[in-house]
Amino acid sequence: MKHSILFMTILMVAGLAMSPGKSTGQGQVPLNLNAPFVAGEILVQFRAGITDSDRLRALARINGEAIEDVLSRLERQDLRGDLTLIRFQPGLSMQTALRVLSLDRAIEFAEPNWIYTHQATSNDPYYTNGSLWGMYGDATTPANSFGSQAGEAWTAGRTNCGSIYIGIIDEGYMYTHEDLAANAGTNPGEIAGNGIDDDRNGYKDDVYGWNFVNNNKTVFGGVADDHGTHVAG
Repeated sequence: MKHSILFMTILMVAGLAMSPGKSTGQGQVPLNLNAPFVAGEILVQFRAGITDSDRLRALARINGEAIEDVLSRLERQDLRGDLTLIRFQPGLSMQTALRVLSLDRAIEFAEPNWIYTHQATSNDPYYTNGSLWGMYGDATTPANSFGSQAGEAWTAGRTNCGSIYIGIIDEGYMYTHEDLAANAGTNPGEIAGNGIDDDRNGYKDDVYGWNFVNNNKTVFGGVADDHGTHVAG
C-alpha cells in the first residue's frame, strides 16, 4: 500500500524562505507572532565579515547564547555569515528580543524558530476511501479502534523501519509489487539462483523466504497469493 505522512509537526530551523516574516535588520519587525514558534529561541543571520567580538556583542544585547550553527559561513557558498540558532534570557518577549537584535549592525536579520506543520494525504485511493480498515486507528479519518494504528504511527513520524524484519506466516507474497519491492526483505546469506544452501540453514536459494507447502523457494505463485501480498502490505 502506498502511503505518505498524514500529519507531522516538525521544527524547521533552516526553513527561512518560508517563514511568516522576519526582522529587517533596521529596527523593523513586521512579524506575525500569532504563528507557532519555539519560545525563547531565535534564528539569527549574521552579516558576512563580522568579528567574533561583533557576534558576542550582538548576543549580549539579549543575554543570548548560541545553541547551534545551522549553517556556518564555511558551509555556505553565497558568502553570507553564520546562520545561528540562539536561546535568549527568560522574561524577555519575542517581539522585544527581535527588535533589539534588528538594531545591531552585525545582524542581517533575526526571526523566531518557527514551528512548521506539514500535512499530506495518502495517494492510495483505497486508504482515502475507507477501504483499508486495518490501517486506521482511533484518531484517523475514518476511525477504527480495532485497526493497526498505522495512521497514528505515520502522524508521529515513525516511517523509517529499515532495521525491522517481519516474518509472515501466510500464503506467498508478490515481492515485486510496486508498494513492496523497495522493502521486500532478502536473505543476505543466500546467493540467488546458484542452487546452493549458502547460509547452511537447510534451504537452497531461500532469498525471499521458503514455500513449506511445496518445499521449494517459490514464495509467489500468482493470484493464489493475493492474501499473503495483502498481509505483507
